[in-house]
Amino acid sequence: MKITLAKLLYFLSKLRRDLEAEIEKRGTFAITVAASDTPQKLKDRADYICDGVDDQEEIISALSESDCVVLLPGTFYITSSIDISNKTLMGSGKSTILKIPDGYDTSFSILKSTDHGYVTNIYFNGNKRNVAAVPFYGITLTGKRNLISNCWFTEFTQYAVYINGGSYNIVDSINVNYRSDEGVDIRNAKWNVVANSVFTADSAYNGPGDGVHLYSSNYNVIIGNVCRYNYMYGIFLDQASNNAIVGNVIISPQYAGIGSSYGANYNIVQGNYIESSGDYAGIYLCGGNNLIEGNTCKNTIPDGIRINGNYNVVSNNICRGYSGYGIKVLGGTGNLIEGNDLYSTTGSGSISDGGTDTCFGAGNRMMDGTWKVIP
Repeated sequence: MKITLAKLLYFLSKLRRDLEAEIEKRGTFAITVAASDTPQKLKDRADYICDGVDDQEEIISALSESDCVVLLPGTFYITSSIDISNKTLMGSGKSTILKIPDGYDTSFSILKSTDHGYVTNIYFNGNKRNVAAVPFYGITLTGKRNLISNCWFTEFTQYAVYINGGSYNIVDSINVNYRSDEGVDIRNAKWNVVANSVFTADSAYNGPGDGVHLYSSNYNVIIGNVCRYNYMYGIFLDQASNNAIVGNVIISPQYAGIGSSYGANYNIVQGNYIESSGDYAGIYLCGGNNLIEGNTCKNTIPDGIRINGNYNVVSNNICRGYSGYGIKVLGGTGNLIEGNDLYSTTGSGSISDGGTDTCFGAGNRMMDGTWKVIP
């Protein structure tokens, strides 16, 4: 089934409204938990006080008494997962820190949820430089209708947020300085949203991953995010189809701003801004029947847009400052290349066509500024 952008955006807005309504029904009664270093005035009013060792125990006890738990400012040292299924866990902003302690060597996810979990205003620290080289995750979602918003993540040996087989989840307004594998990893999942978030790699640690990575996942919306200095791709579609990648800003990725494997089909890549991409192109898709429309690719190495597949539509994009070609078709048949602005003072040429039966429609603006129907 081919999905449309209008349907995906309608789904996004409706899902957010539905999840917020579900959370509101839980009521306002909350239990408060203090960390060992929470200011004394706040500790005096807390329902639970942690001692700095296995602090998940007090948090889990609080969650057993109430659907809503508030963590006060301070650092909570976590050594096993906290299940927030059907619960709300709220922090007090960046001053509420969930941290894996020095020297810990057993893999786990700080938070996990199957269905209907809500977490907000918490800083997650995976403490990568001081723990064992085993997988640590910030939050793992395996079910449906979870909401993560306004959280911060740093130094995880694996993913900051891991959606594994889940659906109808929203990750909104998170900030990941990950120094690790990937910001958000979505696997075998559909109908999820990643929106309004910032994914910044730390070049000093050369984390190998992407800002957002989708594997075998369909009908997801990746919208309005910023990906910076990613060691591989800003956003990567690995055998993922019918997704919408819309309105993202991607700066200085190592490979490409937006990329895909073969078998990534019917995706919508629209209205993204990509600058200073590295080894491949601003956008590099290898699947078929994808729409690449209205994107801007600036100062890309070597190509602005590169495709290798059948029946893709590349239209109304702007490519500037490329060192290779504005648009490069490596292979495939029946691709449509139309209405693109490829004006540039650098580059080897405007369009390189290695496909068959490529159609150029009404033409494109070439690198010299002229309009040509046949490049």
